[in-house]
Amino acid sequence: MIYVRKIFEHDVTHQVSIDQYVYEHFFHGRETFSFTVQGETSRYEVNVRYPTDKRLGGQFKEMCRRLHYQVDDLLVIKSLDDGLYQMSLIKLNSQRYAQYAACFHGMERHALLCEIAEGHYNLIYHH
Repeated sequence: MIYVRKIFEHDVTHQVSIDQYVYEHFFHGRETFSFTVQGETSRYEVNVRYPTDKRLGGQFKEMCRRLHYQVDDLLVIKSLDDGLYQMSLIKLNSQRYAQYAACFHGMERHALLCEIAEGHYNLIYHH
């Protein structure tokens, strides 16, 4: 399964939020997990914080800054193993952007996809 998160201004200035469905069905309700960035070997520890809604804390913001994320970019997070996730960034001007951006309408920013064949996905959830 793949989680695609469209970046909004608030995500750049604050923490990246996730909704309840993504938390339960993609992150399986875990409060801590590990991330890698595609093409790197370092691991980052991430936790879920609950100030008003669920937000990705720990080293998540550090990973995003290393990727030089901006508003409207897409974070693509793949589940690799039990509690291990890999993140990549798709920039607004990338050729791959349209493939994932089609999942979003208006102010939507969350999408869960299931890969059915190499490079082909079914949209499971969007919000």
